[in-house]
Amino acid sequence: MGIPNRICPQCGNPLAPSEMYCSNCGTRYMESAEIDPTQRASSSNQGQGPANPSPTPMEPTQYAGSSSSSPYGSSLYSNTAYGSGGQSFSPPPPPNASYTPPYGGVPDVHGQQSPMQPPPGGFVQPPQARKGPNIGLIIGVVVLLLVLVGGGIGIYSFAKSRGSTTNAPTPTPAATQKVATPVPTQAALFSDNFADNSKGWGLASASGYSGTISNNVMTLADANHKILDMAIPTNTSYSDFEVTTTLTLLKADSNDSAGLYFRGDSNLGQGYFVDIYGDNTYDIVKIFPDSTKDTFLVSPTNSPSINAVGQQNKLAVVAKGSKIVVLINDKVVSSISDNGGYTSGTIELFVENGKSSNGAQASFSSVAVYPAPNQLPG
Repeated sequence: MGIPNRICPQCGNPLAPSEMYCSNCGTRYMESAEIDPTQRASSSNQGQGPANPSPTPMEPTQYAGSSSSSPYGSSLYSNTAYGSGGQSFSPPPPPNASYTPPYGGVPDVHGQQSPMQPPPGGFVQPPQARKGPNIGLIIGVVVLLLVLVGGGIGIYSFAKSRGSTTNAPTPTPAATQKVATPVPTQAALFSDNFADNSKGWGLASASGYSGTISNNVMTLADANHKILDMAIPTNTSYSDFEVTTTLTLLKADSNDSAGLYFRGDSNLGQGYFVDIYGDNTYDIVKIFPDSTKDTFLVSPTNSPSINAVGQQNKLAVVAKGSKIVVLINDKVVSSISDNGGYTSGTIELFVENGKSSNGAQASFSSVAVYPAPNQLPG
């Protein structure tokens, strides 16, 4: 009888006569596992046990310790996580192998475990690869945050720029603080910036009072506890008009004032006074030939629109019919009607020294008269 065919009991790969391990799956070939077919049959007939139809499946050899060695030298897997602790494993069967070996191996062969028994210490799970942060997700979140923040800033910037336009609602100021600068639409009836006295103002100076023009201002001063007035030199009686002047109280207490006198006469026997006092108050007074009848149309009233002594104030009066509107620094501080009042007269600048100080002084840097506007301010 010739040498029997040597076939790997694990994968069926033919083995060379001297080959002890399957070159395909690494299973050790054991001579004792081979039986002559005729002997297998006779043994079965003699009642020595049932015939084994196929060789016992063999698992890749597991070596009990580091002292065992493989004829192939060091294992290819000895430096991996699967070969740590001096333990080596034979290469697994190829992916296309139809047979899946059971756990364990051939009992009592080179220290292998019994079939279906876990190795000492239990089955060792291979280490799981640590998952790193999802860089793509992080970048996406950062970009989204930047878009949201940038959009909020843009919205905020846009809302803010809209707040500075005329589209934004403007709070309605108090009745005495309305911002309403009259804008003349016609040429001035009279104007002067006091570069000189070419307009012909009736300047005069004497004991206790003086009126001068220099350095582009007209300065009026009185220390006689009286009114020093300067009529606009046009010999014109103004009926409906708008008059504006820029003045500065240089010296004044709460009873000293400066301002405009209009619809009056040369004797100060009729008309209206608008005073700005040294204590940041103003009033409107209607006078009569009999001074005992002089009446406050607006009593002395404090106004935050008035700048303090030494600072410039812009005073404007619009008179149209019975309506009188007073503006200080472009804000409406009073709007009244005087039915049956004066309808025309002179326009004058004045300073008044009251009873409580030793003198009052004011300077005027400009004055202009325009026709009354079609619509009253405020």
